This record gives sequence, C-alpha cells and structure tokens, in this order.
Amino acid sequence: MTIKEGTVLDVAGKRIPLPEGQVLIDGEWMKASSDKSFPAINPANKERIIDVAAGNADDIKMAVESSRRAFEQKWTTMNPPERARIIYRIAELMYERREELATIESLDNGKPLREALGDVDAAAHCFEYYAGVADKLFGQTIPYHNRYLVYTLREPIGVCANITPWNYPLFLGCRGLAPAIAAGNAAVLIDAGPTGAGRRSPARRPQRGARRRQRGGRSPGHPPRHRPHRFHRLGGDRHADCEDGR
Repeated sequence: MTIKEGTVLDVAGKRIPLPEGQVLIDGEWMKASSDKSFPAINPANKERIIDVAAGNADDIKMAVESSRRAFEQKWTTMNPPERARIIYRIAELMYERREELATIESLDNGKPLREALGDVDAAAHCFEYYAGVADKLFGQTIPYHNRYLVYTLREPIGVCANITPWNYPLFLGCRGLAPAIAAGNAAVLIDAGPTGAGRRSPARRPQRGARRRQRGGRSPGHPPRHRPHRFHRLGGDRHADCEDGR
C-alpha cells in the first residue's frame, strides 16, 4: 500500500504515516470524489490530527463495486480454512501493533490509553473468534418424510456495509466486520464523522481479504441505486436489508 499524501505521527516511538483527505477503495488510497475534507480533532486539546475525506454517494458506489468484485471473484469462493487463516492473521497483526493502534485510538477518540488498549484486545479477539467460525458454518438436514430430503444451506449474502459509531470505533467496527467476512461476504467500512483518523493506520487493513473502506464523513451519501444485488447494512442496534438504495 502506497500513501501518496499524508501526515506522519510519532506513535509509541514509531513514525506512522496516515493518509489525509483520502478514502481506501480497492486497496488504494485516493481522493474522495467531492475533493472535500474536514479535520479530525483530538478532543483532549482540540488540535487537528489530520484531515479526513468527506465521502459521498459516488465513493460508496465505487467501494461497493470493488467489494462486489472481491466477493464474486475470490473471497466467497475461497476454501473456508484458507479464509480462516487470513482472518486469524488480522488478529495477529493487531496484537503485534497493539500499542500503536491504542495510541491512535486514544488521540482520535479521547478515551484513556488504558481503555483504548482494551478496545484493541477486544477487536483483535473478534477476528480470533470468527477465524474459528469460518470453517464451521454448517447447514442442517431436517427429518420430514421418508421420500424427501430437506436441508438448509448457509450462503454469503454479498456486500455488507459496516457503519461504525464514534464511541467504540475500532472494537464495534471489527465486531461487525469479522463475522461478515468470516461468512464469506465482502464489506465496506464507514466511519463515524468525529472519529475518522484511527482507521487510517495501515495496521488496521488486512494484507488480503475483502474489506473496502469508505469514509462517510458528515455527508456519507446513500447506497447506489443502480446496483443489482442486495446491500446489507450493519450499524448500531439496527439490521436492515436495503434494496435498490432505499
């Protein structure tokens, strides 16, 4: 991954590049379609951390199309044990860069570092847990009649939108992302407006997989209306299937 423009933060003794005013789509950081941004503010001292992109419906359209390609061409057809190994590797990377991730989360969200460290551990555990689930999503055979075979088959639904809140952005984002990709879905991650800096750490992006990140910002737009497939939205305590952008 190449970061063309951005800010370098000194975090836990390491210099960490964070891209400014960009969205991550199809594995590449790029300018938002609107070419607009707004500052991510450290709530402890009101200082600017970086400028984050204000994505719109065009960016969401590109992110969903990219995720659809990943879903159809690779991720959903991958053998579940291989998918499990990739998901488990995400957890390992998060544990390896635990202090770095927690420090950025604390700067971005304003919570104490001790609590942010717990959030990193909980987020990494989500990937650990669902890595173990990925190859154990079984259907059922149902006794009905001697002349009939009745069974259930669990299949991925497609592209999932994971809308994260501002108070636990890392943990709750991963809590939605991990089960979605473990089940063979692709996903688009949309941040809350007040906490846009944290997800820009390169440590938070899987080396491989099916995540495409869209910066929602203060005007996140709407799911594209022309797509032919279901777009499943996961956010807060609501689960809703959106057909044709509604």
